[in-house]
Amino acid sequence: MKDIYFGREDAKLHGVISISDAPGAPGVVICHPHPQFGGSMDNNVVLGLEASLSDADYTTLRFNFRGVGRSGGAYGGGDAEMDDVIRAIDLLAADSSVGAIYAAGYSFGAMIALKAALGDDRVSALVGVAPPTSLGSFDFLKSNSKPLLMITGAQDEYCDASAIKRYVRPGTDKLETISGADHFFIGHENRVGDIAVQFLSALPR
Repeated sequence: MKDIYFGREDAKLHGVISISDAPGAPGVVICHPHPQFGGSMDNNVVLGLEASLSDADYTTLRFNFRGVGRSGGAYGGGDAEMDDVIRAIDLLAADSSVGAIYAAGYSFGAMIALKAALGDDRVSALVGVAPPTSLGSFDFLKSNSKPLLMITGAQDEYCDASAIKRYVRPGTDKLETISGADHFFIGHENRVGDIAVQFLSALPR
C-alpha cells in the first residue's frame, strides 16, 4: 500500500492504493461515509472492504473526498464529490495493470459512488454498503444496467432494505442483509468485505 495524490492541481485528493501483483486484476474504487459527520477513508467499513479485496488480489483505491484529511478543496454538497469519484476512476483506468474497474461505497459514499459510476462505461459493476435511503431517493438506479450488490444491516436505522430491494434485479444483482449489524457494522467489517469479494469474483472479466 502507498499514499497517492491525484486529481486537479487546485484540489489534489489524498488516497491509499494497493496494487495487485496479478496482471490484469480488477481495480476497486472505495468511497467513504459523509465528510460532515466524521467520514474518511480510514472508516472501519472502508478498511474492511479494502482488506478483503486486497487479500483476494484486487487492486484497491480508497481516498478522502475533497476537504477531508489531506485532500484539498472543501465539501461540495455531493455533486462535487461525484467528480472526486471520477478522478479516482481516471487513476485506475490509466494503469495498464488494472483490468475491470468496480465502484464501491459505504453510506454517503455508496450514494456518491453509485451515482458517479452509473453512467461511466469504464466501470462494470457497483457495490453499495448501507446506502442511506434517509438522505434521499435512489431512483437513479432505475436506469442501471450493471451488476449491482447492495449490503445492509438488519438493524440499520438509515438504510431501508425494502426501499433498496426494488432496484435489485433478480438473477443479476444481489441484496445481502447482515444479521445483528446496524448502520455502522462494528464487528461485521470482514463479513462486508467477504460478501463483496464473493459477488465481484463471480462476474465475468
